[in-house]
Amino acid sequence: MLKSLGGKSELIQGLECHLPPVGQVWNVLTGQLEKTGVFERSPRQKDQYWERQLPPVDWNDRRKAELRNGTIDPVCERYRRQEWYRRLNGFWFMNNGQPTYLTGLNYFFLSHWYLGGDVDYGYYRERDRKFFYFLQHEIEDPLSVGVLYVTRRREGKTSKGSCFVYEPVSRTPLAFGGIQSKTEEDAEKIVFQRGIVTPFTKMSDFFRPTFDTSSGKEPKKRLKFSSPAKKGRAAIDSFDDEELGSEIDFRASTIGAYDGSKLLRYLGDEIFKTANLNIRERHRIVRLCCTNERGQFSGKMLLTSSVEEIEGSIKDYRTFWEESNPLIRNSNGRTTTGLSRYFLSAAEALNYDQYGFEDVEANYAFYMGERDSVRHDINAYNSEVRKNPFSIEEAFRMSNDASIYDINRINDQLAAVAPLEEELIIEGELLWTNGQPTPNGPDTAVVFKEVKGGKFKLLRNQKFFKPDDPKFGLRKTQGLFVPINGARFALSCDPFDHVTTVDSRRSNGAAYLHLKFDSMDPDNSDLPILEYIYRADHPKLFYDDVLKICAFAGAPLLFEDNKQGIRTYFEERHFLPCLVHLPGRQQPGIPASVKSKQDLAETTKAYIIDSCHKVYFSRLLTDWRDFEYLNTKQYDAAMAYGWCLVSNKNYIFAGNPSANQEGTRNIDINKMFR
Repeated sequence: MLKSLGGKSELIQGLECHLPPVGQVWNVLTGQLEKTGVFERSPRQKDQYWERQLPPVDWNDRRKAELRNGTIDPVCERYRRQEWYRRLNGFWFMNNGQPTYLTGLNYFFLSHWYLGGDVDYGYYRERDRKFFYFLQHEIEDPLSVGVLYVTRRREGKTSKGSCFVYEPVSRTPLAFGGIQSKTEEDAEKIVFQRGIVTPFTKMSDFFRPTFDTSSGKEPKKRLKFSSPAKKGRAAIDSFDDEELGSEIDFRASTIGAYDGSKLLRYLGDEIFKTANLNIRERHRIVRLCCTNERGQFSGKMLLTSSVEEIEGSIKDYRTFWEESNPLIRNSNGRTTTGLSRYFLSAAEALNYDQYGFEDVEANYAFYMGERDSVRHDINAYNSEVRKNPFSIEEAFRMSNDASIYDINRINDQLAAVAPLEEELIIEGELLWTNGQPTPNGPDTAVVFKEVKGGKFKLLRNQKFFKPDDPKFGLRKTQGLFVPINGARFALSCDPFDHVTTVDSRRSNGAAYLHLKFDSMDPDNSDLPILEYIYRADHPKLFYDDVLKICAFAGAPLLFEDNKQGIRTYFEERHFLPCLVHLPGRQQPGIPASVKSKQDLAETTKAYIIDSCHKVYFSRLLTDWRDFEYLNTKQYDAAMAYGWCLVSNKNYIFAGNPSANQEGTRNIDINKMFR
């Protein structure tokens, strides 16, 4: 799958998966292509589909005779060699006239992995073929530690994951496979007992290594591929017996459960449903268990989850997903997590024909009908969407119960804006036209230069600012710069005062320019028109960027007064009148108090209800969607724009201060109407 073998290739979720030529497989033992042909169930095209190939009809009798007589039956041996060959190298079969290749793991899963219930063994599915291609690509890729797999409930993730662990461990000497789930009980009963032990007990004996039966024929805690402990003469007689010495077990969902272990395979089941746990920290430890002393990945992981009953920080899970994007890699060629992400839409996971192809349109219509039936109940609707998502955004859709904001409005606007953001937003830089302004220096202005990947994002369809149009919204008064557009714009920021953060979180500086409501143009006002989110190398570089926005728009700035670095910078640059003074306060800024943040949250909540449809910056919408009131430090965009709304809500900028005033004057609008 990783390297070209001369056959076709298939692009699957960003990865190019290479197939061997039709009718050939790559022999993993000899390292060569070998001809096998394409198996046909029938010469008639309509009768060509996957059908599990059974052992010879008299297999049991022949096998018993082998054991009884100590001989090798050629029929049994031919079948054993055939199945081992296909397990290791893959298999071609004709499917409705199309030669179709299965990886060895996919063949093993379909032919020998007992599922139980009303199906016994799996059916061929196109969606599984693609998933196993993707998985095999990552198994072969030395720069990958595995796959992060997200899809709907009851799709078969646990069964495929269990097979992923068992297959290599059961044929590799001294190998170790580990399992964790959202709880230790689930790891034991659902994954280990039902997912590993049950298929193992139903498996053909030639795929079932000698195992420790000291606790019974169905192991309870670990599946150990070694002979049962013996004593005395029996122990001496069996001393030279060959055994694999490998093992599969499960452990508690705790962070350090596998710390210090060396893992060939690891299954993290339902990782996004694990409560009271930092999955990123657990992943860091387990990843080390799959890494050798040279820093190379020596083991592979499969992390799976649906997200209907998500536990923990949804923002952390989204970050984990984003950090597993195989199209974004570091200088070592790895993703941040070492994983490659894989999402399967619910529309691809239901209603198949006999050839394994899904009817996407019918599936989509079915699920939309289910959604429509509960659309009147917001929480039930969100639950249905998360249970059967069409996209990863829907999978991570937060419930209204979990947010203080109207998630449906935010999600709807995010879905509408995301694919159009490049058309709606211009990226660029703000630049001085004639050097930075000084009280006695030459006139200057700020111009927006369109630059792909620039720090500043400007709303394209607003009428005030255009690329390459110099602006200077300040005037000089007694050696100070004073904003002239406080009645039109509000500006606020969420700064940082330190070169480094006290934790590992890379906090960004954020700022927004808000166009205030205009009764003559209500549809195109009362909305954010400029966004800045960037982690500058030094706080003063951030302060200068905010100062440029201030000069560009002539907007007064509201900031949290516990961040005095920006106040000092503005004062040194003679921009102190550009800082908002709230009524009754001697110093500029707003207190960083619980009450102030509560006001911000309530003001934002009201704005989302009335005007969410006017917001075109997806980063801001995403911050609102994920917002955690008790953990605001993660949400730079939401906090920065929230202060804009607070500044805009109760106060009208009143123009130029008198010469002896330190800052701008504001009128409390509530006092005007009593």
